[in-house]
Amino acid sequence: MLIKTAIHSIIRNPRRMFSILLTIAVGSSTLYIVYGFNSGLITEYRERTIHSQHAHGTIFTKGYYDTVTDTPWKNWITNWKSLSEELEGLPFISQTFPRTSFYAILSNGIKNIDAKGEGIVPSKEINFFTSLNFIKGGPLTTEGDGIVLGAGLAKALSVEVGDNISILTNTIHNTSNAIDLTIHGIFKTGNDLFDKMSFRLSLNHSQILLDTDKIESLSIALNEKYNWQALTTHLKKTNQDLEAISFEELEKVIYSNSIEWLSSQFIIIMIIIYMLVILAIINSISTSIIERYQELGNLRANGESKFDLFKTLMLESSILGLAGSAIGIIIALTISNFFLKSGILMPPPPSLSLPIRVFIPFSFKMILISVFFGIITSLLATLVASIQAIKIPIVNLLRSE
Repeated sequence: MLIKTAIHSIIRNPRRMFSILLTIAVGSSTLYIVYGFNSGLITEYRERTIHSQHAHGTIFTKGYYDTVTDTPWKNWITNWKSLSEELEGLPFISQTFPRTSFYAILSNGIKNIDAKGEGIVPSKEINFFTSLNFIKGGPLTTEGDGIVLGAGLAKALSVEVGDNISILTNTIHNTSNAIDLTIHGIFKTGNDLFDKMSFRLSLNHSQILLDTDKIESLSIALNEKYNWQALTTHLKKTNQDLEAISFEELEKVIYSNSIEWLSSQFIIIMIIIYMLVILAIINSISTSIIERYQELGNLRANGESKFDLFKTLMLESSILGLAGSAIGIIIALTISNFFLKSGILMPPPPSLSLPIRVFIPFSFKMILISVFFGIITSLLATLVASIQAIKIPIVNLLRSE
């Protein structure tokens, strides 16, 4: 009976009902979209970092990453083929990418430029590292005589796809070695430092240049359920000579610091939005209760107790909060799935030079938060306004217009 009475009181004044529902709906939908935008931005930033350079992280020999030495190859991984097979058999790892990095001089016959090369297995990397963003040509697809360059490096050398280029470096035995390769593609990740000094060639060619069968590191791609801690735990149990370093640590300046900056900014924005939404809902509900003073006076005069009126108003508020939040979620999902289906093109984030397209993901967690926020804010506004209303004498309530 109390619920029927509350619903009747709500729908009896359509203008007042729609005003409150609209306020709560706009607040809930705004919170969902803003949260979704920030979540989508961070996710896209993360995925771009993972699928351009380090995957989810990299395995080195213990202490290698933090150590500077003039003979780094002495601490490279020797049994990498069996290690790779072992790791790919674990349930939380999908792929491993053996790599060897080295510094070399690149020459087009006229210009000579120092650069950093990476030896990779093209057949393994082509389907995972999709964020290199090739502006000319394409990725390495075979173990042939190809090489790919960063856009800044290619510009400095004045070379294009199809040109031949010479790579000169020292082997691990401190003798000079060189190889001629054909430029297969030019990429632009948006990380200017990386694009100005990086090139990639097949692992086979890098090992020939360095005269070694070792690899420097083994990059790791995890399965969809991200579990980097499981890998570090596994290595501690099975191979204490190795250590796993996540991409967040490898890209602390470019990625981790930027994410912290974005997250801090988002917290401030959300606090401002929460305050504005709370004030709007409180104002709307308080005004509606003030408009009902005469009605509340009549109910009091007919024998309704203060507690009964309080219960009715709070129940009405709960229904309005739930309904308004549900409408807001529907509005937010409609906007994100239809009007923003192709994402939002944003300027380059910190430390990058390429724009980023942000998609608003579905978030069941944020749906619950938005609904909870709408109901609680509605109840809070009603609590304050109803306590003031029931304290007013019946005569004064009846005189209200």
